[in-house]
Amino acid sequence: MSENTFEKEYKRLNTEQKLAVDTIEGSVMVNAGPGTGKTQILTLRIGNILKQSDVGPENILALTFTNSGVYAMRERLRTYIGDSAYQVNIFTFHAFAEHIIKNFPAYFAQFEYTKVIDDLQKVKCIEKILDEGSYIELIGKHDDYQKVKDITKAINTLKHEGYSVEQFKEVIPEWKKEMLDNPDVYYARKFKQFNVGDIKPAEQEKIERKIRVTQEIAEVYEKYQAYLAKEHLYDFSDMIITVVQEIKENENLKAEIQEQYQYILVDEHQDTNMGQNELIELLTDAEHLDGHPNIFTVGDEKQSIYRFQGASEQTFKHFNSIYRDITHIDLKQNYRSTQTILDASGAVIEHSIENAVALHSNTKENNLIQVGEFSNYKFELLYLAEDIKKKLESGVDPKEIAVLFQKNKHTEDIKNILALDKIPFTIFSRNSIFEDKD
Repeated sequence: MSENTFEKEYKRLNTEQKLAVDTIEGSVMVNAGPGTGKTQILTLRIGNILKQSDVGPENILALTFTNSGVYAMRERLRTYIGDSAYQVNIFTFHAFAEHIIKNFPAYFAQFEYTKVIDDLQKVKCIEKILDEGSYIELIGKHDDYQKVKDITKAINTLKHEGYSVEQFKEVIPEWKKEMLDNPDVYYARKFKQFNVGDIKPAEQEKIERKIRVTQEIAEVYEKYQAYLAKEHLYDFSDMIITVVQEIKENENLKAEIQEQYQYILVDEHQDTNMGQNELIELLTDAEHLDGHPNIFTVGDEKQSIYRFQGASEQTFKHFNSIYRDITHIDLKQNYRSTQTILDASGAVIEHSIENAVALHSNTKENNLIQVGEFSNYKFELLYLAEDIKKKLESGVDPKEIAVLFQKNKHTEDIKNILALDKIPFTIFSRNSIFEDKD
């Protein structure tokens, strides 16, 4: 371990950050907004675990959501502990599931000699299922394949949430009961031929349609999984759900995994969905730990209000319900934005989350936010180009300027207006090659 680098970076931490790094035993939940040093405390905490305990780097597991996050964490960790950083298990959730499958092949015979299904194969499979079945809700009015994209998305969502075909079928009646238990679907007073407590015909029709859609999705999901098994294929979403099921059913596998990973760290905890949360729980529910595993999560409560691939504010509530004596830490110091920006962004979401932790800027600069209002989109684009030109002429580095836009369809207009004014630019967006006219 590079003691000098570690100590130097540790001394730069604020009080709350030091508490997060120093509390290496038990369950720790850190609420950290953007710019509060999440990667810094995660990596320093790993270094501190190795420094203060007897475990080796191979006994530590860090889970995050992107390959870039894995790379950033490992590279920073390398500056603190040297080449041992490559022995620490740092994975995305899907990569970790794949790692388990490859390292314990005896438990996952169904993945032997299989390969990943590509997007085109997936679409063709769904189309074939629709052709051979009798569906009403999943067939478009003018095109039988109009809803293929929605069906694929629904199946991916179910897998992200950790639902197998059987589990999903079991939950449909419960979902129907929940909808029927809603008092808003019944008449509160007599209306025409309807009495108090009668179900509203429009609401009944809506519920019945939702259930029909769900039942048809369940049937397609079942046939899709059968196709994968028959053709020796799998998709990435299968990995987590398969690993979760195998750990639940096989005590030997569970014991081996729990014995290896004694310290678990989870980045961007607000983004974890039901399947990922169940995986974390299975890694940490060893009986001898009695609800006190060495589990450390970093997440942002403000981002949990946006549902992303199954993630929600329930993640935080669930964590608090399954672990005991949790150390809660709020990181309030922001090292990235000015106070004006923090206050403005906080005001936007203050009605969406109660008692949200307010962030305080560590920077002295505090320029006002400028807001432009235009009568149409073309004037907005003209202003954009003119404003960038002025900044460049005043000596601002082009790399210091960023243009954020909501949808990829805006890319072409922005490219054209910047090119017209000979303004150099680079596009960072995921455009499909099939949408390129040339």
